[in-house]
Amino acid sequence: MFIEEAENLTDPEWSGISEATIQFILEGCEDRIFFYLVSQGKVESCPGIYDDPDVTITTTTETWVRLILGEISPLGTYIHGQVEIKGDIVLAQRAIKLFRNARVWFIRNKHTFSS
Repeated sequence: MFIEEAENLTDPEWSGISEATIQFILEGCEDRIFFYLVSQGKVESCPGIYDDPDVTITTTTETWVRLILGEISPLGTYIHGQVEIKGDIVLAQRAIKLFRNARVWFIRNKHTFSS
């Protein structure tokens, strides 16, 4: 996964956010639980559970990767229960957009994922 590389992902979308915490729970054969701290447009990744995140996004690793790569629709996955969002749904949409904008990075670095 690209947890450590998140700090290298920048996007004008984050410049309007002074502070935010985004918790991810990616379920699969090895659950991946981590959160991103966004502060002044910069992203810091951290393993584990954050006590009071602004939003929690729960899905499978496979669904998350397919979302990032643009293979499936964020709205469709939410409507069909493939992604669960608790908290600030607008922030969740911004997070998905940030990582979808990074899909070129995924392709260029030939990342492979398994759930």
